[in-house]
Amino acid sequence: MAGRAMVLILRRDMEDGGPLRVIEPVTRLNAIPPQSRRVRLCDQPSGRVVREQWSDPTTGEVDFQYLREGPWVLYALDHTYEHEAVAISDRLATVDGSRP
Repeated sequence: MAGRAMVLILRRDMEDGGPLRVIEPVTRLNAIPPQSRRVRLCDQPSGRVVREQWSDPTTGEVDFQYLREGPWVLYALDHTYEHEAVAISDRLATVDGSRP
């Protein structure tokens, strides 16, 4: 089992990996608390889905780590089917995840 754990730790994303991150809040108009939604991170030039994860149910933020600079497009998908998907485009990754 220890050997398998080492393989997972050493695995790297050679195409899209890097030292940067994207942090983005997922909100819904007039909704409290913040919303937990599935968010897809896509490479903007190719449209390829690179990562996907749920936003934090407490803070509403999604945090994609270990990325190259970008540009990225983020799609927030509503699993309740109450709202349409929302996209954020031209997002660049930064060291601390904030907007440049």
